[in-house]
Amino acid sequence: MLIALLLACTGSAKDLDPSDDTDAPDSTPTSDPDTAPGSDSDDPAIVGARNLLLISVDTLRRDGLSWYGGQADTAFLDSLLDRGHTYTNLRSCSDWTFPGVTCALTGADLVESGFLMGQVESAGDVPDSLTLLGEALQAEGFSTALVSGNSILGPGQGFERSYDELFVEDLLIAEDVVDRGLGFLDAMDERWMLHLHFMDPHVPYQPPLEYLTGDEPDSTPWDLTGRPGIEQMANALAAGEISDELFATVMETLHYYYDGELTYLDDQLERLWGELEARGALDDTLVIFWSDHGESWGERDVWLHQRSLYRAETLALGARLGPGIEPAVDDQPMSLRDVPGLALEGLGLAPAYTPIGEPRFADAAILSGFHTAIDVGDRRLLFESGEGRLLLFDVAEDPQEQIDLSTEDAATTAALWKQLQPRAQVIATSHPDLPVVWPDGF
Repeated sequence: MLIALLLACTGSAKDLDPSDDTDAPDSTPTSDPDTAPGSDSDDPAIVGARNLLLISVDTLRRDGLSWYGGQADTAFLDSLLDRGHTYTNLRSCSDWTFPGVTCALTGADLVESGFLMGQVESAGDVPDSLTLLGEALQAEGFSTALVSGNSILGPGQGFERSYDELFVEDLLIAEDVVDRGLGFLDAMDERWMLHLHFMDPHVPYQPPLEYLTGDEPDSTPWDLTGRPGIEQMANALAAGEISDELFATVMETLHYYYDGELTYLDDQLERLWGELEARGALDDTLVIFWSDHGESWGERDVWLHQRSLYRAETLALGARLGPGIEPAVDDQPMSLRDVPGLALEGLGLAPAYTPIGEPRFADAAILSGFHTAIDVGDRRLLFESGEGRLLLFDVAEDPQEQIDLSTEDAATTAALWKQLQPRAQVIATSHPDLPVVWPDGF
């Protein structure tokens, strides 16, 4: 199984411009490299960290973090990003949890594997042909455990085969994820992998009241803490029924609740870290922190997630901390597919890992068809099959993807479509139920 996983997540380096993400901080980390944890393993057969802690966060708009200039108080998470190897140019493989987590736990290209995950009811299981990271580590003698606030990771979707122990409950709050995870850890021995998947800050946005700080926004006609109210607001906005003043209140309200979720999560991560340090559990543990996908707040008139492949839904957060890992801000092109390779390298179970690099692809099945995208340098091409539409963006100059350059820069559009079209044809052939209109002129 370990060999299969290594084959799935082996990439090749390419010398391409990685300056994709303009919202990364300009400053370098302030932490002292000498504070990076070191290995104290007394087992000479173990090279690298002894254990693995995976921390994944659902539906994270990373521009909410104060490290990225956001309004939320995320001082502890900021400190982790400062003292870890932090990846600022990291992308998810899709726009929702199932494919995002599958990429991060298998290293596989899902389209090449014949598996495009659509809506939950038709997603199917993670194929047996894909080796999950936990399975590879089980084969190496690791005990493995999962605590998740999202049931997609639980029994019935295929992830359960990679965990010896698991506790999964929809919308399990961060405090309970931490407590359950520490309980599992206390019962684990030898080498272990513990995966904690936090549902905060997924909708509904309902942090504990003490995290709703500042002045409460004026009321709106909708309950903006949950999906139904946000969808009603979006429909009213599309119909031209919302004034600029009311829309400003809408955005203020979303930040009020979402930022409260982030600050609550930050406090629970700090509590987790303190408990792990008290147990000595971090002395020889590789920690990989990542988010599975983002959330749209009106970018290109899209709201929430599982709706598009725009950057608001596909930008991810990622960092590694552990023995021998010095602080760094890394802007090379990375994908969630790189997570298993980085984990195996850090655990001493594989040689130095080479990131998959570019081009990077993302894919999603949505109600109107499928979307697929390719990223190379600063250029991003999206194909939306239901509309037969190609969209080209310069994400360095236009991070909100407001200006479609597909007509103005037809040469780049044609060059990227030449790489993306075969992928789109594979999706169309393997999923004939999804509508597709092929673009004219390319």
